Amino acid sequence: MRSPAVMKYLKASAFLWTVLLVIFGSVLFGGKTLLPIDLHNMAYLPMASNFQEFKPYNHFEDDIMRFYYDYKAQAQKYLYKPYWNPYVFGGTPQYAVTYATHFSSTNWILKFGSVEHMYCVKLIIQLFIAGLGMFFLLSSLNVSFWPALLFSMAYMLNSMFVTLMLREWMTGPFSWAPWFIALFLKLLNKTNIRGFAWSSLLLALCFTDGFFQSDGTILFLMGTLGLVHIYLHPSKKQFSRVVSLGFGVFIFAFCLSAIMWIPDLEYLIQDMAKGSSRIAGIYYHKTLAQRLLSIPFLSGFLIPELLGSVRTLDLTKLVNSNLQDFTGYIGAVPLLFGIGGFFNFKKLDRRCIYFLIFVILGICIPTFTPLDRFFYFRFFVVYILGICVVGALFFEKFLIGDEYLSRSFHKIVKGAGAFYLTIFVFIAAFTVLLVSKRDWLSGLLKDKIMKMPSGAAGSRHPQWMVNRIENFLTSFTLSPNSKIWIPFVTFSIFSLAYFAFKKGLVQKRFLVAMLFLITLIDLGHFNFEWLPRNNLNQYPLFEENSVTKFLKSNGQGFRSTFNNEDDLGTQPQVLVPNLSAPFKLHTIDGFDGMRPAVVLDLVTHYSDFSKLGLLNVGYVGRPISSPLNSPDLTKVFEGEDVLIYQNTKARPRGFTFYSQNPSDLENVLENKKIEESFDTKIISSTEMEVEYLVKNSQRGFFVTSETFYPGWKATVDGVDTPILKANGVLRAVKVDAGQSSINYKFDPSSYKWGQLITCLALGLWTILMRKTFIRRRKN
Repeated sequence: MRSPAVMKYLKASAFLWTVLLVIFGSVLFGGKTLLPIDLHNMAYLPMASNFQEFKPYNHFEDDIMRFYYDYKAQAQKYLYKPYWNPYVFGGTPQYAVTYATHFSSTNWILKFGSVEHMYCVKLIIQLFIAGLGMFFLLSSLNVSFWPALLFSMAYMLNSMFVTLMLREWMTGPFSWAPWFIALFLKLLNKTNIRGFAWSSLLLALCFTDGFFQSDGTILFLMGTLGLVHIYLHPSKKQFSRVVSLGFGVFIFAFCLSAIMWIPDLEYLIQDMAKGSSRIAGIYYHKTLAQRLLSIPFLSGFLIPELLGSVRTLDLTKLVNSNLQDFTGYIGAVPLLFGIGGFFNFKKLDRRCIYFLIFVILGICIPTFTPLDRFFYFRFFVVYILGICVVGALFFEKFLIGDEYLSRSFHKIVKGAGAFYLTIFVFIAAFTVLLVSKRDWLSGLLKDKIMKMPSGAAGSRHPQWMVNRIENFLTSFTLSPNSKIWIPFVTFSIFSLAYFAFKKGLVQKRFLVAMLFLITLIDLGHFNFEWLPRNNLNQYPLFEENSVTKFLKSNGQGFRSTFNNEDDLGTQPQVLVPNLSAPFKLHTIDGFDGMRPAVVLDLVTHYSDFSKLGLLNVGYVGRPISSPLNSPDLTKVFEGEDVLIYQNTKARPRGFTFYSQNPSDLENVLENKKIEESFDTKIISSTEMEVEYLVKNSQRGFFVTSETFYPGWKATVDGVDTPILKANGVLRAVKVDAGQSSINYKFDPSSYKWGQLITCLALGLWTILMRKTFIRRRKN
């Protein structure tokens, strides 16, 4: 017979999974995917062009496809093993610090079907883990079933998860975070081996599913819990105990996830060796004035439509933010209860203080401090986690019938009603104005945007923003095409149910049911607006076209470049970054969250076709509206939107440099001696191994225009040979006169060390759990 506790979790799991099926059913069973893109025409079409409704080629999430899909395709092939991406930059390793999140705890799901479907199922399961984890956390705080279930659903479907779901380095670690927090809090209150082992394992899962900034945020949460615990239990003994426990959990979790951390730290060192790193937020900075001006945008936590949408203007761009980063919506009703808990925390469980600090830090750090430069808006997830717990604790007392808290919540509902009424009056007035002045308003906005510097309007393509203006104007009206009226309707329904409950016209059970329904409508509506589905039968992913067919049949053995150096932000791109990888086309362009020194770094000008030729760039793509004129180029393909030129200066990927002095390798590309021999054949080439056959007239160095990285091992005629650096980023090995067989294999020692440490740590974890299990049975 099952225990009541087990039945409680089974019921919660069934409810949460049913909610996910309702919202994501078309993905799981309808032959659709959350990954919208159409590449029938290779030229990149602007988002929301011509004011169209969603189509796979004009939705902003197509960048998620080109950044993530192929990583997951490779993760399916090389599950939890390191691999090399030869298709961009001249090659980079793929670890968790890239967009690959290659060691994610849920990547194994990819093995059960096609990537385009299993990737979506994997993300949905992460949401389920998040919801059940919040239920576990609230249950550990003695919150009863229905309040715990409501706020579990709110956390599972919060807008930060929805807007960044395809970027799973956000959703992944914070789906495990509630589990870890619940177990770590128990460990702080009562030290035992079992709690230590479970806390370490859950922290390790947070690590493996995240990016450096996300993992840093989780560690920040852990440190905050420890500091608040010391504040609540002040003593030297307690201080040393908490510090030793926290440090021990971190070290054990680090060892359990060393298979990710050791290669990643090596990658970080290689990335920072260039003198700067994107992880430091060098491309993401807001002034103090911009941070202060972002405060009014917090109103979007109550009505997210006020900030704009993915198919209208994004108002958060006015303060140098991103719409998908500036969301913290958990549904209006849960948020109102969270506000009630915030202002009445002294009446709640003493443990509420932990999560009250989360709320304060989660709002203040990205709003008032420059730390958002490093963590972006991950701290809004911290706020969401905290407000869900505080709201659940308040809702629990509210249902019991606490008179003081009921009066306090009544004031909050009235204040929220005044806020909604004010916004509604403003929108109604704007609707009236738009009826008579639409052309004037539209022209004014278009004129303002086109006069802004490139990038200031939210994109380096101002025309994209101009094409969104009509949708933007419509979105702030009460017309049927606008969705901004939905929050007003749901709040009105809640108000009617709430005041009917206050008057004794309906029972508590009816009120709770209405709260669940309203929250589901609010969050489900937000989800459908943000993540439109794509029908794979109508729009297959990465469908072949004339450009890819031409390059696949003619461009093998050579790289391509599609960089439009003189692009002023108005021309379409021939091939967007990283989109070459699914077609197995080698390019020198690309994009990643972090990267070491790569072949691309040797390119100073995309018009230097001789230098590009030495780096194996044989084809140059341009929009048909922006042709090239150079004696080094020959036009070999012309499509409806695209021109492809062949670079006559292109050289094979490897060449022999006749010199006996290794110091000459520092500037090998500028040395005339490289012109003496290009007799090179690629015998085989995969993501993990490349083999060359070279004929040399004398001794020298065989240099390949591929990225140097510590994980590569080389043999020449079967003999292990050290790899040297050429021009700081290329690989080179010594060769003798005559024919040589050169084999490069990606076999990073860092991964082997990480694998060994993780296996040893898992063995120790199993021993600890076995001992505690035997001890509990004896007792």
